[in-house]
Amino acid sequence: MALTPFHDIPKRQFLLRMIGPGIPILIFFFFLVGTVSISSEFSKPEGPETVVPFWIASFYHYGGVISQVLNVPSVCLLGNSASDFQDHQCDHFWGELLKSGGLAAAPFFVLAILMLLGLDELSSTYKRIQNRVEKGAGALGGIVTDPPEGTPDIFSWFYCFRPVMVELSTHEQIKVYVSGEVQLPAPGVKLIIFDMGQRMGEKRRVARIYAPHVAVLRGE
Repeated sequence: MALTPFHDIPKRQFLLRMIGPGIPILIFFFFLVGTVSISSEFSKPEGPETVVPFWIASFYHYGGVISQVLNVPSVCLLGNSASDFQDHQCDHFWGELLKSGGLAAAPFFVLAILMLLGLDELSSTYKRIQNRVEKGAGALGGIVTDPPEGTPDIFSWFYCFRPVMVELSTHEQIKVYVSGEVQLPAPGVKLIIFDMGQRMGEKRRVARIYAPHVAVLRGE
């Protein structure tokens, strides 16, 4: 089958857009690390007990992990311990580094998982659109209005679409979404519209520029 504009999944554009919301998420989990690091599971009582604010504890924790990584005992790094005592000390060191390092890396793992879930949703949505466009099921026609560009929204932002206003044969004007990789259609251009159903609380429709081999079955 012929390729449609929706075959090119804009993964790079999506990841760049996710940087904005990703930063506050990362900051939130960064400070959450500080809250966990001062818990009894991680903190070590040394002298009189002092209360450290969680935001300061976060910096202390990451600084401690970096210090551990940069100061790995040579006997532990090379594995040439000379006694059981040194073996025990190295086991303790690696265990502490694994625990502290795992906590420090947790925010980045969480952010990576969220990014992967977002990419999976993006890819599956584009594949569903490809299927609808290829089959041409339920397609209807519309004419791009003047001005052509619709108001951007969270749906168009998340899925990297471009909102376009079209007029149906009933003179009703609706917002549709075209691939963000294509040039904004000019006023008067005919589009073929495909229903996507309810998405993010509203009925959404995607569209592509009319091509003679795509049958438009009806108007609306």
